[in-house]
Amino acid sequence: MPITFLLTLVTSLAVIGLGAVVASTACLILALLIALGLLSTSTLIGIIQRSPPAGVRAFFVQLGILIGVFSGALLAWLICLLIGVVWKPSTIVIIGGGTGAAIGLAMACIFNLAWGKLSQFLCSLTNRKHHASTDQPS
Repeated sequence: MPITFLLTLVTSLAVIGLGAVVASTACLILALLIALGLLSTSTLIGIIQRSPPAGVRAFFVQLGILIGVFSGALLAWLICLLIGVVWKPSTIVIIGGGTGAAIGLAMACIFNLAWGKLSQFLCSLTNRKHHASTDQPS
């Protein structure tokens, strides 16, 4: 009897460990595919519009939406858990993900606006320094 129990225990733990490795590998592959999709679409947008800043803006918008969906769904789930609201999991994911996507999009647009203003300011500084150094007689 103890040998059967130990054999069953070892087999169960091996199957659970193998399942954890397979699930972790699948999640890693999914994350890599999502990252490659973000980078490739942003690059394609930059190439089509012949503007690298447009590609960077598209990347940040996509990243903001993606992070917003996941964080919104997680936050909605935590709120439902803490206040005791009983909703179906699909409702929690839809409401939290949709709200998170909207907030992520708004944050990405604000970031893009601030980044654009900062880059314009830095370009104007470098242009002034360049003109000041070339305008002086030698």
